[in-house]
Amino acid sequence: MRIAGPCTTANYTVVPNEILNGDWPASLKVTWMQLLSLCRKDKEVYIERGKKGCAGILGIPYSNFHRSFTRLIELGGIGIADGIVQIKIPDESYIQVVDVVSSKSNSEPKKKDPDTILEAIDSQPRRKPSGITAKESWQQVKEVWDKKKPEMYLNMKETIDKIAFIGLETQAKRLGISRPDYPKFVEQVLAGLCQDKWWPTGGNFRLGSVFGTHNIPDKKFLAVEQFYRAGADHMKPRFDKKNKQHWLEWYQSYDSLITSVEFISFKNKEEQERYYDDPENPERPEDTAQVFFMDSDPNPIAWTYRGQARFLYIPDFL
Repeated sequence: MRIAGPCTTANYTVVPNEILNGDWPASLKVTWMQLLSLCRKDKEVYIERGKKGCAGILGIPYSNFHRSFTRLIELGGIGIADGIVQIKIPDESYIQVVDVVSSKSNSEPKKKDPDTILEAIDSQPRRKPSGITAKESWQQVKEVWDKKKPEMYLNMKETIDKIAFIGLETQAKRLGISRPDYPKFVEQVLAGLCQDKWWPTGGNFRLGSVFGTHNIPDKKFLAVEQFYRAGADHMKPRFDKKNKQHWLEWYQSYDSLITSVEFISFKNKEEQERYYDDPENPERPEDTAQVFFMDSDPNPIAWTYRGQARFLYIPDFL
């Protein structure tokens, strides 16, 4: 669902006196104002999953939201044109913030190139529903944020902060990340952020401080992208030298004959030499790789095929 309406600032919703002093029921006034709070100035905002997604972001039961939404259309507080939900002041012509031209028009004007990253994102096609509600996604992100954030940062609220969530969704849309991957996205951004000299101790920041909220400036988009790229190495699984499965995957990436890995450990150098010199030691099975350790050292001292170039050094990560 796309939504547009008059909105003047990022942090405040300006409500006309016609609404405040009108004779609508309080529930309709609140729904109208909540819908207006989702709008960005001179922008049309896409809400995933239509009215159900909108109700989830606003924290309203869908049945209540649907009832108020329908009634607002009847009263002239909402208009729908060319697929855009337009927030209107009753008894006045609606305020169409975004020009919508029918594709059938013969006089369609040439589209202006976006001036900002946010404009470019808003001009992109809507994304397909992910199957995860805003509330579900918020809780998944909260679990990661509260665990991985710098110590000075504030925990996320239990209830969804719709403004902060819209900022996160906008950043994710730019980088092609869908809701199921938001937790990994946030963890990777935090990993990159923690490598910065200033951000980890810059203040008692919230989710919106990092990802932005309304009217995200270009520098915020570029900063999040930089953190996301910097955190990529952190997300790669590290090679565990004591993990047979890691060794096996490494061997099988080069040699499909290896199907198992055996660890052999020595107490000291003398025991190692006796093992090598013992003629009764059985030969290594062709399908088994052997990795040798000293008890006092977590790093291996030798492994099967070490003399070959591709197995000369164990990997830093898989």
